[in-house]
Amino acid sequence: MAQPPSLPIDHDTTSTTWRPVDGELVDARPIGTLPPAMQRLQAHLTVCEIIPADQWASFTNWLEAADEPCEHDESSYEPWLATHGVDLAQASKLHEAMRELAPGPCRCAAAAEIWPADLHETIRGPVVWCRPEALPRALTGQPAAGREVQLTWFFAAHRGDLGEFWDAVEEPEAHADWDDALDLLDLLCELVASDGELAWAAVDVNQRIESFYHGGDADEVERWLRERGHSLHPLEAALDRLAVFVLTSGSQPVSEVRLGVDGSAALFSAGRPEIVVVRARERTIWAEGWKPLPAGPTRIETSAGPIDLPETIVAGVHELSVPAV
Repeated sequence: MAQPPSLPIDHDTTSTTWRPVDGELVDARPIGTLPPAMQRLQAHLTVCEIIPADQWASFTNWLEAADEPCEHDESSYEPWLATHGVDLAQASKLHEAMRELAPGPCRCAAAAEIWPADLHETIRGPVVWCRPEALPRALTGQPAAGREVQLTWFFAAHRGDLGEFWDAVEEPEAHADWDDALDLLDLLCELVASDGELAWAAVDVNQRIESFYHGGDADEVERWLRERGHSLHPLEAALDRLAVFVLTSGSQPVSEVRLGVDGSAALFSAGRPEIVVVRARERTIWAEGWKPLPAGPTRIETSAGPIDLPETIVAGVHELSVPAV
């Protein structure tokens, strides 16, 4: 099974639209930017991630009993969460999700709903996917031991249970360089998490992402997921919004990448230290957090010397050669 543990995501997964306010960049995305069907799916997934399947009956019974007075806000969910050892920080996320699913803003409305006992089993989560062989070679890296095999795999990041997937879709034994493969998987997951229009489909309420490679027939994998009712979202869409700069040098490998204006590390993915990522539309760069691009040229300092990013930022994958010092 080509499936590593879930990965913690370092990059902010929420900000998609920015505007300057008092000299600072503020997220100005309106609430509910997904299509209605996707908003409900996101809400269902959030509820299922906060309330485990084995506690679902207890939660719905508590809703219907309404022993505690409803405060008509997120605090109304805190008694149940506290009793069952769930982080109280999840109360606001649960409140927002229940607002989407019930005809009202609070626990009172949620208690009036008819909640299916098998909710966790019936929800079909979204899948962000790609075939690595279709990605730009600058992104996936040059051929290495096992790379030719690994690039033919089916990559996916997802929310929700995939059920009998691994038993249903045959996978031959893989013979890839796993260090190489996991570096690429980590990079792809971080790209998904950094794209505000895809992140909801793969990053759960705990800011973790489930992902895998599958070495079987990619057409069969895609067909099985679609037939089971999973919505599929191509990872390539992120490359229409992110500018990924792959820094190269004729003299040495590029590492120790920093933003010249303040010296902050621009390390986007630990396994690929030569990659710098910018959100093209917002003109923000990952450098220990998403930061506005400085006025004028964006100087990047590296182990191989300095380089300026193009002033006109265009989404996609771009190779830049660090000038010889």
